[in-house]
Amino acid sequence: MQPACFVVHGPAQLRAALTAGAKSGRPIVVLSAAGAAAYAGAGWFKALVEQGAAEFPDVPLTAILDCDDRAGDALTALNAGIGN
Repeated sequence: MQPACFVVHGPAQLRAALTAGAKSGRPIVVLSAAGAAAYAGAGWFKALVEQGAAEFPDVPLTAILDCDDRAGDALTALNAGIGN
């Protein structure tokens, strides 16, 4: 089954996406807003995704943090465990 993709800006949107996944049986891919690594940070995004995964443990979840063209933010995200 193909995953459903959603752009999320916070917990309410992540919860809505995961609820849709739980109801439909589809895996979920969540994307941060464009360039979110620069203004929200890898730690915030990781905590958001971990909270969602804890609330919906049966919904397969893939999370993608947009780092734009900022290599340092991408490295920070990888070091935080995002993308591993």
